[in-house]
Amino acid sequence: MKKRNKDRYDDIRDKVLMYLAVFIVMVTATVFADMHFVHSSDDVEMTVNSTLASNAEYYAGMFSTAVTQSVNPTATLAALSVMGTVENSEIYFDGTEWLEKTAAFLDKVPFIRTAKTLPIANPTAAVVLVLITVTLYVLRSIAAAKAVSEVSLDKIEEILGYITVVALSLLPVASSQVVEAAGKEKNYVTAGTYAALIIIAVICAVINVLIYMIVHTCMDAVEFILTMAPAPGTGVIGQIGKGILHFFLILLQIFAPVISLVLSLLILVACFFLFKYLTRLSIYYTHIYASPLLKKIFGKKEPSKLIHKKLPKSVSKTYPDITMALPVFSMRVHGKIVKKRELLWLADKNPGICLIRSHMFKKPDEITIDSLNYYKRDLYLQKDFRFIRILSEDKTVELIFSSEYGDRFDELLERLRLPDYRIVKDRKSAEQAEKRENVKNAAKNALFGIKKRFSGKT
Repeated sequence: MKKRNKDRYDDIRDKVLMYLAVFIVMVTATVFADMHFVHSSDDVEMTVNSTLASNAEYYAGMFSTAVTQSVNPTATLAALSVMGTVENSEIYFDGTEWLEKTAAFLDKVPFIRTAKTLPIANPTAAVVLVLITVTLYVLRSIAAAKAVSEVSLDKIEEILGYITVVALSLLPVASSQVVEAAGKEKNYVTAGTYAALIIIAVICAVINVLIYMIVHTCMDAVEFILTMAPAPGTGVIGQIGKGILHFFLILLQIFAPVISLVLSLLILVACFFLFKYLTRLSIYYTHIYASPLLKKIFGKKEPSKLIHKKLPKSVSKTYPDITMALPVFSMRVHGKIVKKRELLWLADKNPGICLIRSHMFKKPDEITIDSLNYYKRDLYLQKDFRFIRILSEDKTVELIFSSEYGDRFDELLERLRLPDYRIVKDRKSAEQAEKRENVKNAAKNALFGIKKRFSGKT
């Protein structure tokens, strides 16, 4: 039992250790970047009071920025770069009056005024980030580009978002901006104050990472679903909506920080409740729509593998003799047994076909296909242009999986011991043809009777 639990937690442990190592490196680098100590108690008291007040304002703005960055990490970096460049206008655009006035206005916003201390607060970085943002908006509105981006650029952007959130949370520790309020000639604190500042920064970094994870996962899921949905124009509509929402959040942070904070809280609460549903829906669209598209773009001519590469380790370890494991989704709710579009694994345990549901912290459980077939209907296997389905004629049972397994359709018929749904289609076509013929004959007979009546024949 201990060995099984250890194997089950391996993936989670490795990821936690990796993120923890990166986090510790960032904190350590930040702490030792600008460490100075004093011995005057007067300086200590004045610095502590100013630091706490500034931190409260800063982290309130940081919370809103964490939510805004979750909507679009690259666009948020571009916005911070532009605002930081404007705040540094006296360096890059000396003598430009309207930029200096804008910088003076931005300097009144507690969090925004720190943008000038960022390494991206320069014209070159601002132009590059804006161009990247616009390019990504265009590419992500195209289904094929979004499918590729989901497994490449989006992963990089997500990691960059995590790093940025942590870096911004630790900024008060590395920057002397907070302490400068205590006196223009001081940019140091005592050991105790500095330790307290580090603890606050680390706690806020952890909270902001959790916020980013929840909100970004939901926003990315909505964007992905709209782009991959089999309806024209949804990807473009999604990108336009995403751009408007992001721009609106940035404006609120500048002109109405309190409203921005309240709206960010509402977005976080909404994402918290929708997190599980949107994640489930995103997994469905990934397997059913994105995977076949990626196979067409990058796939080789080799037959599809019947054991999916993303099969959870807990399933493969519990069923070591498994010879088939395909991701399937039920399109019907079956009481408390299966939710709609819930990821299941259609498995051949060698021998025996069943559905397997994996769990993060417990042993996988088996679900028989018969337990979903309440009315004991005959089941068939259908090959469609969008997906492959196990279904009954009345569709009270409907399990679908990716069309990328179309090249193994005959083998699946044999493994699952199900008849081809073409039998039903052929029968229905024959019935329809018979009905049309009967209607045609009835019409002929009626017309013949009318002619006889008007001709006076009996």
